[in-house]
Amino acid sequence: MFDSLGVDAEVRLAVPPGSGQLRLWGRSDKDWFALIAWQQQCNDFRLHGGSHRAVVFCTGWVAAEHVARVDGMSYAGIPRVELGRDPRYWPTRQRAGTPFPSDHYFGLLDGGPIVAPAGVVWLEGHGSLYG
Repeated sequence: MFDSLGVDAEVRLAVPPGSGQLRLWGRSDKDWFALIAWQQQCNDFRLHGGSHRAVVFCTGWVAAEHVARVDGMSYAGIPRVELGRDPRYWPTRQRAGTPFPSDHYFGLLDGGPIVAPAGVVWLEGHGSLYG
């Protein structure tokens, strides 16, 4: 689904967005976190000066205790990185090429609602987020 690592590592999450692709494991002190990527269907008013149906490539970090394996998935190829203490400086994306205007990094996902970026409205019933 995603194009950077060649690893298809779907996971289930106990916090929104509910599921996604595991891109990196990161350790900060003794705590582990997962960089999760997912695609969200939306109407994007930032494109072409009006409403435009689009997909936003989303990433965010989730505490490891909220991540569950999916039967049949292999996680052996997922890179592990050391993270600093300040989440503001953790990697924000793991995809080949340069960021697209529709890419969005949500930071540390704590179980609260995932608010769409300014100018974007999530499409209800598509993907794992509802808005």
